[in-house]
Amino acid sequence: MPTVFEDRIHLPTIPPCFFPGARLAFGFGWRVSLVAETLGSSSSVGYRLRQAADLIQTGRVCAWMITLVVMMAAIGIGMLRRLENYLFRWKKEAENP
Repeated sequence: MPTVFEDRIHLPTIPPCFFPGARLAFGFGWRVSLVAETLGSSSSVGYRLRQAADLIQTGRVCAWMITLVVMMAAIGIGMLRRLENYLFRWKKEAENP
């Protein structure tokens, strides 16, 4: 059973720090999985990107890179940031009385 100190001080301070860390971890995880696909797979996005680079198909490399950046932005900004703003809408009200 949490004490009054843990309930009012520690637990409410965790979520505002969690979401920026989650966005950062998502970005790192995405890049690591892409590198792993590049090195170890034969039918994935990373493999297709490496294959296009090896064959000097600059158009395809740029297309894959733009696709990946758009997907990362859509998930990171479109979903995680919106969820954070929704859950912590009280924070803006508290900062601007």
